Amino acid sequence: MKFEDILKRIEKKASKASIQDDGHLSVKITVTGQSPGKIYMELKDRKLLVNEKDKKPYDNEIMIKSEDLENLLDRKLNPLLAVTMGKIKVKGNVKNVVKVARMLM
Repeated sequence: MKFEDILKRIEKKASKASIQDDGHLSVKITVTGQSPGKIYMELKDRKLLVNEKDKKPYDNEIMIKSEDLENLLDRKLNPLLAVTMGKIKVKGNVKNVVKVARMLM
């Protein structure tokens, strides 16, 4: 799957995400592997905002292969298990990163 397709899937899931948390959270996703790219996500005002171009500093960072990200989006990979197995590498708060990952499932 191309990076652009992965980004569209994430944008679609983010627009439908049920968000109870009214706090602020920001995550940069660095996608490696066959379809590399960067995705910036921000939880703000009970909305999960997604874009590809943002360059500001983020509180958390995820590094994941595109193939593993696809499996996560398809619900074939549990986010907590993926962190434990090293399929998702995290800089920042693991709890916050898993929270965002679950919103995309």
